[in-house]
Formats: sequence, structure tokens, C-alpha cells
Amino acid sequence: MKPTSSFLALLLVLSIVSFYSCKKEQTGSPMSLTESYKPDPALYEKLLSYGFRAEDIVETKNYYCVEGDMLFRKFLTDTVLLDNFFAADNAQARQRLDSTFALAQYITGSLVTSTKVENLRVFVDRSLVGTGWPDAVPLALRAWANVPDCKLNFTHVEYSQAYATGNDIVVKADTEGAVPLLSVAMAEFPRLGVAGPTILINMNYTSLSPGQILWFAVHELGHCLGLKHTDNGNNNSPWRLVPGTPESDPNSVMNSISNYQSFTAFSPYDMVAIRYLYPYRQLDKWITYPEGKYGSDPLYPRAGYAVNTDAIDIKWNKDLVSTPTVRLELYKNDVLMHVIAESVPNTGSYFAELGPYLDMVGTEYAYFVQIKIISNADPAYYDLTSKFLVYVP
Repeated sequence: MKPTSSFLALLLVLSIVSFYSCKKEQTGSPMSLTESYKPDPALYEKLLSYGFRAEDIVETKNYYCVEGDMLFRKFLTDTVLLDNFFAADNAQARQRLDSTFALAQYITGSLVTSTKVENLRVFVDRSLVGTGWPDAVPLALRAWANVPDCKLNFTHVEYSQAYATGNDIVVKADTEGAVPLLSVAMAEFPRLGVAGPTILINMNYTSLSPGQILWFAVHELGHCLGLKHTDNGNNNSPWRLVPGTPESDPNSVMNSISNYQSFTAFSPYDMVAIRYLYPYRQLDKWITYPEGKYGSDPLYPRAGYAVNTDAIDIKWNKDLVSTPTVRLELYKNDVLMHVIAESVPNTGSYFAELGPYLDMVGTEYAYFVQIKIISNADPAYYDLTSKFLVYVP
């Protein structure tokens, strides 16, 4: 096994090139191709020109997997953008990355937007039924969501809602041979302000324990959120060390080589890194109810929840924003369903019936509901709740 050497919680800057992370299971000689694929000579030569060794480039049907960490899609990867991404003198990229780290506000392809990261919808595809992944992914979501002082949050999408509502991250079996033989899984990085949308699972690994699968699930979700491997160094200039993390962290869940360990907890510096990328901002805690973290209720393990009623007392911190009145809106599946009230006195509480506006005819449940509060004095000040469930008995 390759030893863990340094902790580099690193981000991807390029927002268009499709990058993946391949989780290597073990070291060994470079893979040789067993079948003939249609190559992309321009992309292949470009990768070589940036110092990647030929033996570290593995070809699959539609991709080049590089150093077991990044996957480039053939014929769709713009080599001009690749030039911009890897150019050491790319001052604009440096400035954008520095702004992202300094303020955690400048959104590039390397981060999930502030609104999205609080409500990431994750779906485990039916192609993984009968494996340990459907059980491991919800536990991995809970682990990431409950890192203290981090705004990251999830909604676990069930089979019945998956295709009607859309998803931010889909975990599914690799059916196109994109994952190399020596990798358990791979995951896309964020781009254009959204999370890496896909985690692909190598179905050849059937003997992993539940704890080992959980380790990989946590690891791959980290890539979807923008974390790179901790022990692959900083050879290419776009990768940057997260401030507050050391150069050695053998306990990081983001190390590139697994020793087949089970996941028990994040290292302290894993938590430093994810908190640094997705900290709470002032308005993120304006609404206080309904609000919650993923896994807070065993029956409804979504971000927040409201049960046994379609009428709730919306609560917010009345002292956080200086405004005489607020506007309250009701959303479902990210669509505005109803303006609850136009000008509510800023008292910190408002009782509202939600059921009549949530298309609940023929069902007792309304999923993926949110409430938005907006300052009437300055509409730029607003907050959205996490997605929650309304149940009418």
C-alpha cells in the first residue's frame, strides 16, 4: 500500500472539464488494455504535455483515468480549457481560487453554491439493490451533515420520488466500464456551482464489509463536495492546501489509498477542511423552525421535518435582520407554491397553514417542502429552510 504522506484537502477550479476521482484499492503495475477503444489523440497528448506519465493514464471506453484520481471524458474535454486549468501562470485562475478560499463567497466550479449545499438531494439507484451501498450512503450523508458548524446538508431521495423531483447526486453501478479494475468507485467533482452529480460503483468488489463500504461512501461524497485526495501532493498549481490543515494526516478519510479500514469518524482536519469550504454565514440561521440536520429524525431522515400537521408556527431570529416586516413564501421541489404572507411584522413567529397549497390531494404526505423568508426592507436579505416533510393525518 502507498503510505499516507500529506493532508491536502484540495479543490478543482475548472468548471467545465469533467473531472472524476477514482478511488484506488491497491497499488500495482499500470493496467494494460484488454480491449480496443477509440482513442482521443488530442486529449491524450495534452495530458502527456502536462507531465502525466503514460503509465499513469488508463483508458476506458469513454474516458482517460489519470493517476487513479481524475477522469477526462474523450472528445468532450475542451483542450483549450485544459490549458487554462493547468497553466502555472494563469493569474486569473489564481485570483479566483484565492477569492474562493478567502471569502467562501466567490462561486467557481470548485464549490457548491450556498443555497445548493444546504439541500443536496442524493439518490441511490436501483442498480445497487442487494449490495451494501443503499445502507451505507444514508450513514455517509449523516456523517457529513453533522460535522459541527458546517452548513452542509442533505435530503435522502427515496425510489418513489427520484425521477419526479430530480437529484443532485446519484450513486449507481458502473455499467459502462468507466471505473478501472483497481478502483472501487469514482465520483465527479463540483462544477458550475453544483455538486459532482455522479458516483459510480465497481460491481466487482462484493466482499467489502458494511464498515468498509461506508468508508468509501464517505470518501466519494467528499469528492462530490470538492475535496481532493489528501496524499497526492500539490504537483499541479491549481491544487491548494486548505488553511489550518497540516501536511500530514494519516487518519484522513480523503486519503487516496484505502487499507480496507472501516469508517468510524473524520479526522479533526477533515472537519476543518469541510467547515472551511462551507461555513455558516449570518443569514443561514435566520429561520429557526422548521429546520434541522439530515438524520435528525429516524422516520423521516431528511434535512428538516414537520409531522402530524399541515399548519406550523414558522419561527425566525427577529433580531438578526433590521426590517419592520418580512415576506414568507412556500416552496415544493424548488418551485414557488404560495406566498404565505406579504408583510408580516418582524416578531419572529407566524402561524401558517401549508396543506392547501402543497398538492396533497390523494396523499397524506408532501415532500421536499421549504419556507423562504425575505426582508421587505431589502429583498437581498433572505433565508431558505432545509427541505422538510409535511404529513397530514
